[in-house]
Amino acid sequence: MKTSEEIERKWLVTTPSPELQAFFANAANISNSTVIRQGYLRIDDQAETRLREGYNVFLGKVTTLTFKSKGDLVRIEHETRLERKDALNDAIFATGCVGKVIEKTRFKAMSPDGTTKIEIDLFKGHLEGLILIEVEFRSEDAARDYILPKWLSDISREVTDDKRYKNASLAVEGLPA
Repeated sequence: MKTSEEIERKWLVTTPSPELQAFFANAANISNSTVIRQGYLRIDDQAETRLREGYNVFLGKVTTLTFKSKGDLVRIEHETRLERKDALNDAIFATGCVGKVIEKTRFKAMSPDGTTKIEIDLFKGHLEGLILIEVEFRSEDAARDYILPKWLSDISREVTDDKRYKNASLAVEGLPA
């Protein structure tokens, strides 16, 4: 089990650019992407518990059970890697989740200086068309000082403090109006 403090900022892509579409279509980015499905087993005022399956051509299928505290910029996260139990996971995703199961493909990019990993989630299913950018940091100061690269900042707006764009909210409420 891994316990850590998650310090993360999030942006909503408001206008997908030709550059972003080319990024999604690039074969190297596709082969390095992770197809994710996740469902929430519990969501309340204090925390959320999530089951996530991710598939990547290099890592294969990885299943994790994650507990996250509520919060905006900073949250506590406990993550446990689970043994693969495809049939059980399928049953949980089909009947045991709060709200709808989230399906997305996660692409990874690096900041221009090569120091910061950027995750770009392209949602499917009931959230089709939604694109969110997430960046995790080692400190709150680093998070506050970070400037999103221009090729992404020109097409997005920050939603770190907008609870409607938390994955748990998206599972229960769907796309914000």
